[in-house]
Amino acid sequence: MKNIPNRIFLQTGLEGYGETCSDFKDLQTDCITWCADKIYKDDLEYISVDFILLRIKELIENKEKLKNNPMCSKAEYKAICKNINPLINELKNLIK
Repeated sequence: MKNIPNRIFLQTGLEGYGETCSDFKDLQTDCITWCADKIYKDDLEYISVDFILLRIKELIENKEKLKNNPMCSKAEYKAICKNINPLINELKNLIK
């Protein structure tokens, strides 16, 4: 399929009615819609697992390119990894 959005926003059907719901299971499914854009402040954002996996792959590949780049010192590489590794781990934890 083409043109799949990396993220979507769910509209719960409660917007503008002053209603609240503390459990997603309690929502009326025929009132839930989605859009590639955020419509209401209470929209629920969902991010594609495929997008997260692609981002992890890109970060790891970029890290390897830096490791093999003679212009990047070991100290610079270590400093960059200090920032990139937690991000990679955070993304991996999102899809567990």
